[in-house]
Amino acid sequence: MALGWARVMAPPRFARNLAAVLLWEVLWGFGNACTSSAIFVPFLSQLAGSKRLVGTVGLTMLLGIPALLVSLWLGHRLKKKKLAVTVLWTAQVVGWIVLGFVLMQPGPPSASIVPVVYVTQAIAAFLAGVSMAPTYQLLTSVFGDRFGTAQGLQLLFRQISGVLGGLWAATILERDAFPKNFGTAFLVGGIVLTLSNVGVLFFVEHDLPKEEEKPAPFLPALGGTLRSARPIATLFWVIASVSTAVSAQSLLVVSALERLHLGDAYAGVFASVTLAAQGIGGAIAGRTGDRIGHARALSVALGVQVVAFALAISLMTLGQFYVALVLAGVAHAAMQINLAGLTAKLAPSGSQGAFMAIMRWVTQIVMALATAMAAFMADRAGYAVLFGTTLAVVAASILVLRRLRTVSSAS
Repeated sequence: MALGWARVMAPPRFARNLAAVLLWEVLWGFGNACTSSAIFVPFLSQLAGSKRLVGTVGLTMLLGIPALLVSLWLGHRLKKKKLAVTVLWTAQVVGWIVLGFVLMQPGPPSASIVPVVYVTQAIAAFLAGVSMAPTYQLLTSVFGDRFGTAQGLQLLFRQISGVLGGLWAATILERDAFPKNFGTAFLVGGIVLTLSNVGVLFFVEHDLPKEEEKPAPFLPALGGTLRSARPIATLFWVIASVSTAVSAQSLLVVSALERLHLGDAYAGVFASVTLAAQGIGGAIAGRTGDRIGHARALSVALGVQVVAFALAISLMTLGQFYVALVLAGVAHAAMQINLAGLTAKLAPSGSQGAFMAIMRWVTQIVMALATAMAAFMADRAGYAVLFGTTLAVVAASILVLRRLRTVSSAS
C-alpha cells in the first residue's frame, strides 16, 4: 500500500529509490532481528555470567571515532556512492556469520568465543563509522525533502520483517541448548543481512552538475563544515542524551529476563515486540517530523522515552514490561528518525552527509561509554538506579531542544 501510494504521489525516481530501499530493509529487518541487542545482550550476559562483557564489548564502538575522518573523506570524494555503501555494509555484517559458525561447533569453550565476539564487533564498529557519511549523503540526495518520510517507511518495512525474524529466533532459542541456539540465530541473521545489501545497487543517484564534479580539497571543506556546526553545538547534547537512552534501552530485555525469571525464548519474543513498535513509531514519526518539524517531533519522542523508563524502574509484572517495551520501541524509532531529520535540516546544503557522520561520531563515543557505564550500574547499583538516572538525562534534553526548535524554524 505504501509503495503504491508513493508511485502515485511521488516522481518516478523517488518511487524507484523507495522500492530499492524497501527491498534492502525487508531483508535487513529479518537478519537484524536475529542479531539485535534484545538477543545479543542476553547472550553476552549468559556467556560471562554478568553484564561485564556487555560493557566491554560496547567499548568497541569507540573504534567508530577514528573511522570518522575516513567516512568524511569518502563522502567528500565519491561521486557515485551506492557501490561503496554496498561494500561497506556487507563487510560490517559478515562477522555475524563467523560468530554463528563458531557457536555452532560442538561444545565451544568460552575462551574461544570471547575473542571472536570482540574481533567481529570491533570490525563492525569501525566499518559502521566509515559507512556513515556515504550512506547518509546517498539517502539525503536521493530522497531530498522527503528524507523523513522515506526513513519512516523504510523503518516500517524493516520492522515488519523484523517481527518475523524475532519470532523465528524465539523458536530457535527455545529449541536448542546454549550456545548453539544463539549461534543458529546469528548465523542465519548474518547470511540474510549480507544478502540484503544487494538492494542498495538499485538506487538511482542524482547526476551532479558539471561544476560540482570536481570536489574541493578535503581539509578546507572539512574545516568549513566544522565551523558551520558551531551555531548548533547544542545539538551535540541532544545527540548525547539520545545515545545514552539507546544504551540503557539495550538492557531493558535482560532486566526483564532476570527480574521476572523468564527463559531464553522470551528474548526472541521481546525482539519482535520491539521491532513492531519501532516500525509503527518510525512510520508515524518520519511523516510527522516532515510536517510539524523534526525538533518538535523529537521533543515528543523524548517524552515517550521518559515514560518508558519510569515504567521500567520498578518492574512488577510482564504486562507492565510489555508496555514499557512498546513505548521504548516507539520512542527509539522516533528519536533516531527525527534526530537524523533535524541534523539534515540544520546542515548547510551539500554537507548533509558530513553532518550526519559527525552525528554518528558523537553517537559512537557516547554509546560506547554509556553502554559500559550502564552495564556497571546494572551490576552494582541495580536496574532502578540505571533507568532512573537515564530518565533524568533524557528529561533534561527536552529543555535543551527548545533552543534548537527556534534555530530549526528559522532555517
